[in-house]
Amino acid sequence: MNKPDINVVKKILLPKRGDSLDNLAGYPQKFELPLMEDISGKYINTLYAPKDITVNWNAYKDYLSKVKPQFHPHVLFIGHDSSEIENITLMSLGGVLQHMNGTANYALVGRNNINTLDEIIKNKQPEWIGFNLYTGLTDFVFEWIKRYKIERASHILKKTILDFDTADKALKDMVKEAKGPVYDGDQVLYAPIIIGGHFNNYSFNESFVRGGDYVVRGKGINILRDILLGLFMPGIYHDPMPYANIPRMDREGFYKDMYELSDKTKGYVFSRIKSVLSALGCSYTCSYCYISSMIDNLKEAYEDKGVKP
Repeated sequence: MNKPDINVVKKILLPKRGDSLDNLAGYPQKFELPLMEDISGKYINTLYAPKDITVNWNAYKDYLSKVKPQFHPHVLFIGHDSSEIENITLMSLGGVLQHMNGTANYALVGRNNINTLDEIIKNKQPEWIGFNLYTGLTDFVFEWIKRYKIERASHILKKTILDFDTADKALKDMVKEAKGPVYDGDQVLYAPIIIGGHFNNYSFNESFVRGGDYVVRGKGINILRDILLGLFMPGIYHDPMPYANIPRMDREGFYKDMYELSDKTKGYVFSRIKSVLSALGCSYTCSYCYISSMIDNLKEAYEDKGVKP
C-alpha cells in the first residue's frame, strides 16, 4: 500500500471531553495534512485538531476563490438504488464540493444497471468517482471497478492489460505521482476511486485491494476535503474525531440528477418524506451494531494521549 509520511504520535493536544470542537477561525488557512498515526496492519488515523477543520463553509468557499481561483473539483458520487429514503450521505458530501467551488453529480445504481455508469462518466467527465458502499451490496460494484481500472490502465499505457492487480498498482502509482486525477491536457484520463460507507467499518482492506485508491473510514467530511486538495496519497484513512462540521447539503443537485437518471430515482424527488441530519454517531455500544467498532476506534485514537474523548 502507498502511504504518506506518518507523524509518530505519542502525545498531542487532542480535544478532551468538554472541550469545544469548533474552529474559531472558521477554517484552516494552510493546506497541510493533520497529524496522522499509522495503526499497523489496519489504516491511518487522521487526527484532526479543531484548527484543522472547516466550520464556516461559506467563508471557506470565498477563501478558496481567492487563493485557488482555478480550483473547481468535480466528483461523481455513487450509491445504491435500494433505499426507500434519499441518500443524505451523498448530499452531505456534495455540500463539501459546493463549498469548494466544485461540482457534484450523483448516480444511484444496482446490480442490473451499474453499467449505466459508463455513459454517465462519458457525459459528465468527473475528475473523481466516489462510492458509498453497504455490506451485501458490493460484489457488482467491485466487478465494475475491476473492469474500469483494467480499461483505463490499458488505454493510458497503450497496451493490453488483463490482470487486475497490475492495472490497480499502475493506476495507484499514477494517482500518487499526480496527487489526484490523471490528465492529458484538459482531458481526464483516470478519475481516482474513493470508497466510503458502512462496508469500510470492517472490510476497509477489501475496499483497497479490490480497487479503491482512497478508502475512507468514519465520517468523511474532513478527509474528502483534503483528498480533493491533493494532500493525501492513495491509502486507507480513518477519521476518529467526532466533529459535526457538515455543510449545507446539496439537495438541489441530488434531485436534479435523480430526476434525470431513471423513473425509479424520480421517486426521491417527488417523495413527501425528506431527510435531515440532526446528529452524528451514537452514545451506546450495543455488541450487535457496527457503530460499536467506531467507538472502539475513537478510544484507540486517544490511547496513551493523556486525555479522554
